[in-house]
Amino acid sequence: MVDTVSITPLIETKFYRPGLPVDMVHRPRLTNFLKKHQVGRSLTLVSAPAGYGKSTLVSCWLDQVDCPTAWLSLDEGDNDFATFLHYFLAAIRMIFPGALQETENMIASISQPSETLIAKTLINEINQIETFFILVLEDYHLIEEEKIHDLLNEVLLHPPPNLHLVISTRMDPPLSLATLRGKGQLSEVRIPSLRFSREESLRLIKKMTGSSIDDDSIAKIDAKAEGWVTGLRLAALAMRHRVGQEVFDLKLTLNNRYVSEYLLSEILTKQAATFSDCMLKTSIPAHFNADLCDALCFKEANSSSTGSAGSDFNGHQFMEWLRLSNFFIIPLDGQDKWYRYHHIFREFLQQELIRRFGQEQVREMHAVLGRWYAENDLIEEAFYHLLPSGEISQAIELVALHRYKMMNRAQWGILENWLDLFQDSTINTSPELFMLKTWLVYQRGQWAELPGC
Repeated sequence: MVDTVSITPLIETKFYRPGLPVDMVHRPRLTNFLKKHQVGRSLTLVSAPAGYGKSTLVSCWLDQVDCPTAWLSLDEGDNDFATFLHYFLAAIRMIFPGALQETENMIASISQPSETLIAKTLINEINQIETFFILVLEDYHLIEEEKIHDLLNEVLLHPPPNLHLVISTRMDPPLSLATLRGKGQLSEVRIPSLRFSREESLRLIKKMTGSSIDDDSIAKIDAKAEGWVTGLRLAALAMRHRVGQEVFDLKLTLNNRYVSEYLLSEILTKQAATFSDCMLKTSIPAHFNADLCDALCFKEANSSSTGSAGSDFNGHQFMEWLRLSNFFIIPLDGQDKWYRYHHIFREFLQQELIRRFGQEQVREMHAVLGRWYAENDLIEEAFYHLLPSGEISQAIELVALHRYKMMNRAQWGILENWLDLFQDSTINTSPELFMLKTWLVYQRGQWAELPGC
């Protein structure tokens, strides 16, 4: 007889698949993709930030499959190796009672075998199940225990042909994804696929609000939400609770307390201060890269009160964390260098930035950005930050430094754009700007507008 340790009772609701919302928008382009790749591949990875409809999509797909399915919702308490494995086995035994008994005995034993032996036994026992089935692990981003990752890696790299594993997560797990991808064993559903199309957005909002919202207004909301389904839902919820929906203010609708409370509770407050502070600061520029993050969030931290991060972290590490965490960032080039935030997320971060740091520190951050852009010859971007920071003299010096080069190239339109960023009172009291304005008027042949005429 095997000596065993007591097992904490399992929470049954962790095995319940989420119900579909009454205003569900069916997405056959995605469910058909999942059905097509459920056989012959060991893993489907559904990876995206909070609120992109991962669980709803997977649940909708499972409604359409013709094989047994099991569901396990994970939480922070599942980071213990034995606890995780108990739940993993129990999920499968929900559809195949009595299966996996040898593995169950091994983890219940007082003298527990090695993780490698447990993994091999688990693979062999799953392989003995004669029916193809699908197992979903929801919220896998909450799992940090390396032994659990190693166990799943073993299962995925030596996959039983009758198991298709689905991992739903807010960030890519530390599994052998590249190897699985190279072997053709991995299907992936990510942000670009999960974004609602214009047609899907229209159907969702009309289901939630009725037909009183016109298509043009929905198109504007869709452009703002960029396919983020929770953003669409929160906007529709705000509209539904407003009087006179036909005259709603679009900015107010998308910038309401529902959105702010959701993003604050689901994302920002759950991050370490180093990460959350840097997310707030990088919402100031329209786009950012690792070097800019380094200058704004980390180099200044050692010499200025605007930073809270330590010198043991840098911009490149932050960008890598941001990419892995799927935090509403959108790549702007094919080299994974420049990114921007989702529009709604950026607006939320900017509001929280003011609340947390105050106007004076935000002005200092603008000054740091302005200097960084100027040092990297991104002149127009430098103006956009030097001027709000109050560094007018530095902005004027920047014009003086570059104006002759631009004039020799006859780039009058760019020079005019630069000049438009300054107030008239600043232009009239600055010899450099006043002379530039004179040259621009001269080049256009608008003699009557010459200063002093």
